Amino acid sequence: MINVEEKVKDTQDTINTASSKFENEVSDVFLDFVNEAKNTIKEAREKLGSLNNDLYDYCFQDAKFYFRNKEKLNTLKEKLIRFLKLIENSESLYPVVKSSFVELEYEVNNYIEIVEDMQTKHENKPEDQRISELLKDI
Repeated sequence: MINVEEKVKDTQDTINTASSKFENEVSDVFLDFVNEAKNTIKEAREKLGSLNNDLYDYCFQDAKFYFRNKEKLNTLKEKLIRFLKLIENSESLYPVVKSSFVELEYEVNNYIEIVEDMQTKHENKPEDQRISELLKDI
């Protein structure tokens, strides 16, 4: 004869074990992902900040550098914007990485400004000589 009470207990134990494992592993996986995401965002921010400093300090006046790397600079700008949108549109990730996101966004905005200023300086030559002189001082 089948002992239904044992089957109920056995099934309940299995469900309890599965539930516990699922809850622990899902939260651990999510927390690991969040930690990895924060570290990735931090690394991207640090590298971008260093690039921004180098672009501004060493390359801003160099028209040859700008024209040689113009496509790469613009491609990076587009990828940075997409990366920010990806994070911002993630309903589960954005709230937990918001402070890291804001720091990265600041560096992205600096990068965009530097690249656009380089473009203005080296490509858009104003006809007014006074404006040209002002741009040289930037």
